[in-house]
Amino acid sequence: MTGISDTTGIFTLAALCSVALALYSLTLPHTPAPAKGMPVQFRDLLCADAFALLKTRHFLIFSLCATLISVPLGTYYAYTASYLADAGVKDVSTAMSFGQMSEIVFMLVIPLLFRRLGVKYMLLIGMAAWFVRYAFFALGVSEEGRFLLYLGILLHGVCYDFFFVVGFIYTDRVAGEKVKGQAQSMIVMFTYGIGMLLGSQISGALYNHLVAGQSVPQAWVTFWWIPAVAAAVIALIFLFSFQYNEKEPH
Repeated sequence: MTGISDTTGIFTLAALCSVALALYSLTLPHTPAPAKGMPVQFRDLLCADAFALLKTRHFLIFSLCATLISVPLGTYYAYTASYLADAGVKDVSTAMSFGQMSEIVFMLVIPLLFRRLGVKYMLLIGMAAWFVRYAFFALGVSEEGRFLLYLGILLHGVCYDFFFVVGFIYTDRVAGEKVKGQAQSMIVMFTYGIGMLLGSQISGALYNHLVAGQSVPQAWVTFWWIPAVAAAVIALIFLFSFQYNEKEPH
């Protein structure tokens, strides 16, 4: 069973939520564009100032690791629902919504931990959480380990908030007021553009090779261990190569 996601009602619900958010946006404070009235330059369209930030070693390491971690990330978005259904989880859409709920909780936790842990270890926890999540998925294939699937879903708040939200905070700090818009757009291109594109292609090939045509949930075990190991390797690369002094001027 996949609940409402089995019907066209999910699109109606999404449309209503989109309209509600559009109306809500009209109540937000006025935020005029900083460069309003200034001529558009070609270098701005190419995000040239943002790419110049890659000359800074710690930002280059972050950008590379952010791109790489988005490759195994693509596996979650593409195949978790199918896996949960094969594993016998009822009402998959409801089960996966727990991940978004955990995002709200961990978003509130970020300010409490940011000062104590700092940028590096917040980002590292976010990347390590992807390894733990996929390991839970690989180990939770049996009826006895079903609770691990739910724990893996609930880790979404750590996986997303601790890496991507903290990553954007870090990017703002490094880029400064004038370039932060370009820098954030560049990171989105690296992660949800290049990384997710590669992830969807690689995970699709893995699914076709390891899972497609199989009639047992155990076929998923190797499928999930591959992105788990990839996430662990990327986290280790980040741990030993990313050096950032949070007190240095930007």
